[in-house]
Amino acid sequence: MLYQDKFFVAGGECRNKQTYPEFESYDVKTGRWSSFAPMPMGRHGFGAVVVGNNLYFAGGATGCGGGGRTIELLVFSLA
Repeated sequence: MLYQDKFFVAGGECRNKQTYPEFESYDVKTGRWSSFAPMPMGRHGFGAVVVGNNLYFAGGATGCGGGGRTIELLVFSLA
């Protein structure tokens, strides 16, 4: 997702039989990557949206192959 000239990437499936908890951004102006606090648990296949200064990650799966589906909503404030 693009927010304030930065591409945000979070989560992923699967490394060492586990989902990724990482949350990072790439600044298109400087060409640099930044890391943020990771998600509490790795996940993939979730929805993401920006509202104001917050990024919302909804649902997804915490296990490889779609296992461990969740209805959890994560909120990251970028203010």
